[in-house]
Amino acid sequence: NAASSPPTGQTVQLRGEGASPTFTISTSRLDFGSVKVNALSSPQSVTLSNTSSSPITFGFLAGPTTVSGCSGSIPVGGSCVLSVALRASSLGEQSALLKVFDAALNQQVIELDWTGITGQAIVEGPLAFASFVQVAGTSLSVTGLIRDEGLAALTFGQLSLTNNPPAAITTDSCSNQTISPGTNCSVAITATPTAVSSWYTNLIVPTDSAIGS
Repeated sequence: NAASSPPTGQTVQLRGEGASPTFTISTSRLDFGSVKVNALSSPQSVTLSNTSSSPITFGFLAGPTTVSGCSGSIPVGGSCVLSVALRASSLGEQSALLKVFDAALNQQVIELDWTGITGQAIVEGPLAFASFVQVAGTSLSVTGLIRDEGLAALTFGQLSLTNNPPAAITTDSCSNQTISPGTNCSVAITATPTAVSSWYTNLIVPTDSAIGS
């Protein structure tokens, strides 16, 4: 058999041309550090500079961020300051991309990094295990502390008792207040039953913690 001929090759010519970016950004990464869950971070700034030969109008794909500034047309050689803040939606280390583009869809990307943190309410002292055993017609008070064992400040709503008990919150430095991590506020409950009976109640401690209380 005759030897087969090698396949005929094909040549494809490819051309490219390097182009200067139409705009530059002062940084490609923003680290927001620790951000409280469901709260808006402190803003950080990025400078956008028009390096093209015509005015530029910017657009943004913001992800979990809130951006302001750099609106309208930026003249040739001009710059603007973009303010960027973000809202953490969950706990732990997270990242996202902020995309900046012009009308011709030329794009620059800014990496955003942060760690979501929260406060956590822990009830300490006798109140954590309170059991009221007393003679009808007398008063008995039990006190306790509510400590923030989380990494972020903790804001309380209005504390309350369930089931309409023969008791009341008589000391309360927590309701509608904010405490820092590692600090505490105080609560006291005073029971004044008027008859021999069994009762129970729950102390409701509403907070803005992402963990709950």
